[in-house]
Amino acid sequence: MPLFMDIHHIESIPFTEEDAYRAHLRDLAVQNKYGLVYKKYYLNIEQRTICCLMQGPSKESCVASHQESQGIGPCNLVEVSPETEFYPYLGEGSKNDKDLALTLSGEVDTGYRTLMQINTTSFGKNTERVFADIARYVTDYDGNVVERPEPAVLASFIKPQKAISCAVILRDYLRAIFDPALFTIAVVTGKPIDKKGNRLFEDTLNRLTTLKYMGQNGKVTADEASETSYRRFSHMKYSLQHVNVLSRDNEILLRSLYDSVHLNLDNTGFKTEHLQDVVGASKAQAYRKIKGLTGLSPNEFIREVRLRRSVEALSKNGKTVAEIAYAHGFSSPTYFTRVFKERFGHLPTAIVKQYFA
Repeated sequence: MPLFMDIHHIESIPFTEEDAYRAHLRDLAVQNKYGLVYKKYYLNIEQRTICCLMQGPSKESCVASHQESQGIGPCNLVEVSPETEFYPYLGEGSKNDKDLALTLSGEVDTGYRTLMQINTTSFGKNTERVFADIARYVTDYDGNVVERPEPAVLASFIKPQKAISCAVILRDYLRAIFDPALFTIAVVTGKPIDKKGNRLFEDTLNRLTTLKYMGQNGKVTADEASETSYRRFSHMKYSLQHVNVLSRDNEILLRSLYDSVHLNLDNTGFKTEHLQDVVGASKAQAYRKIKGLTGLSPNEFIREVRLRRSVEALSKNGKTVAEIAYAHGFSSPTYFTRVFKERFGHLPTAIVKQYFA
């Protein structure tokens, strides 16, 4: 039977572990009626969420079961692939005699995870060795590699402080291999199911996408929740001087700026005044805000997004350099080649040769 996971945002006060167990017992009382098997549930008292993992014939049966047992359906429910989503993100943890999900270390598993993405631009370097080393570091810090869509590695951690510590160590490792301009590391913490969305950690992955493109070169870029947890719970206390922390408001603004450029990727007429409209401020104020947030002027920001997207396109599409240049908003292949060389120290053809020679 398919595997499903839902999320319930609890409004009642107080909200305790015993309350969650009583709710689970009500689910168990009706599961046979709907052909379900409630396997375990993830509990986050601080964030007031319960996530139920169940097998059943359909989404409709899962929703109907909750309607009968709780008097209300889940806030959201998604079908989950065991091989590509559930185990890579959430791992092999166990459960106690009340079906409460536990981590491998025996702690209550909240279901929340900290995701880390490392993006590299290798230009012919031995990426297999680099990716193998990254995977080893991830494992050393109790993380799990979710996928490796070259030239990136996505990893999942139960504890934000472990993810931040791993990211700081990886930064030092990658600086010894790549020019700092050729890699970014982003770290974001989030819940497994959002109020909207159709896949596991959808919102967290969307947030990570923004940070992975705009993470400052040679630094770790992290959301506020991950950094706060690191400061509260980490015993390792690596220096955070190279960790760029974004507040939630700044994350949202950065996403809006990125989306604005992305939606106009092939539009050579897209100028800095369009970003001014996104910020909703005067030209001078918008300049200061974007510069402070990204370290780049508005014009540099537009070019940076286009260049980083062009790197991905060159490695995947098999198109010519000219086609990539025009598709990413550059006025000519000659101009594209010049700014690409200035930014990455290599010609665009270096990537083409690496992947399609």
